[in-house]
Amino acid sequence: MPDVKLEFVHRSKVFTGTPLAELLLDAGCPPLDKSHEKSDAVVALQTALNLLGYDCGAADGKFGPGTAAVVRSFQKDVVGKVRGSDFGATSPGDGRADWLTLLALDAACAVKEGGSSAAAGAPAKGSGAKPAQPGPKPVPNGAAKPGEPARPSTDPAPAPAPAGAPAEPQPKSSVRPGYDLLPEDMKARYLKMSFSVDGNQIDFELDHLKYQNMHFKDEVKDGVKVFNESCKDFLVSLVLNELQKKEMAWLEENVGPRLAKGTPAFIARAFMGKGSPEDIQAVLKIAVKITTRLRGDWRDQGSLSSTVADFYKRNMGLDCNGFAGNYAKAIGAGYGPETFIPNFAPAGNRRQMLDDILPGDVIVWNPTHIATIQGRRGDGDFDIVESNGETEVQGLGNTTRRLKETGSDSFKIQKIYPDKVGNTETVWVATLK
Repeated sequence: MPDVKLEFVHRSKVFTGTPLAELLLDAGCPPLDKSHEKSDAVVALQTALNLLGYDCGAADGKFGPGTAAVVRSFQKDVVGKVRGSDFGATSPGDGRADWLTLLALDAACAVKEGGSSAAAGAPAKGSGAKPAQPGPKPVPNGAAKPGEPARPSTDPAPAPAPAGAPAEPQPKSSVRPGYDLLPEDMKARYLKMSFSVDGNQIDFELDHLKYQNMHFKDEVKDGVKVFNESCKDFLVSLVLNELQKKEMAWLEENVGPRLAKGTPAFIARAFMGKGSPEDIQAVLKIAVKITTRLRGDWRDQGSLSSTVADFYKRNMGLDCNGFAGNYAKAIGAGYGPETFIPNFAPAGNRRQMLDDILPGDVIVWNPTHIATIQGRRGDGDFDIVESNGETEVQGLGNTTRRLKETGSDSFKIQKIYPDKVGNTETVWVATLK
């Protein structure tokens, strides 16, 4: 099965003109499952799986136990490499074709249709629901046997990420020539925003942005509903069904022609820890536009700026790859928030000596975490900017790390707390350019 790069775009021919294409464009749809007794969308799903050698038999449009088993097999082999914390390469998925599974299926079909040599490992059609197993699996948490350096990932270097909304101009960094911005500047883009909606100026600065990714669901904190899925789905459907029909001119003016005419996937990214500052700002503008529709989910804080800040702080956030991937994308490094973490550190880009590490480099825990380096302190430790779910950070913030050379292309790393030093782990450090 080919390695695939997830993109929030529709690419493969097999889905063109089908309802499944619309689901891919939506990225906020309910998953295809047994509730779809017979539909053209399931026909497209089965056709795509058959194309890749995952034998569904006749594409009859019925989502039965056989189709679910084939979807689980695809999830295990392909999607699990991207979302290992939900289901890894050695454990099955849930057999429901959710939006991430559909995106991975679309990407794999695009590779297959393009005749890529990467598809050579796909099983022959008719070989049964379980395809040939992929190559060596990533090493959990970059761990190796005690005393050994981290083992390399078998994944190839990433293809360039899809073009995103252009970042606002930033002064050139005096610390890292050739970089438009450094991690601390990127963090500021998330925490400080200034824009106008229908003549209303909105300015705010957050002191914190929580750690949040696609696995978080609706919950209640302090009696207030903290929503991700419900608000995302509502805004996606609103953009698809109403705003794009009735207020395209407003969307083009306020969120830009690319987002207005493209998919509402930027909404999904903003609510799933993968959004760029531009994605998030576009969602906030739409939220301001439809405040009366949000009802109890829009809590008046006394001023529009404070209310928007509250909406953002409660309902959006970043995971580690959301920050590092969007930072890499912003400096034109060819990576993005959907890039598989070990792919940020291909062998040719890895540092081996402390003195070679520069601001803007990334630290990669294979395959579970990624952080960005802001700079080196006078005591030799490194200032890090990352989105981290640990208790001490709980979101987008700053940490201090101590790195030690190993004589190879990996480093030993420890987190420096105010009152202690953390455990030793093995990581890669890599340049993004």
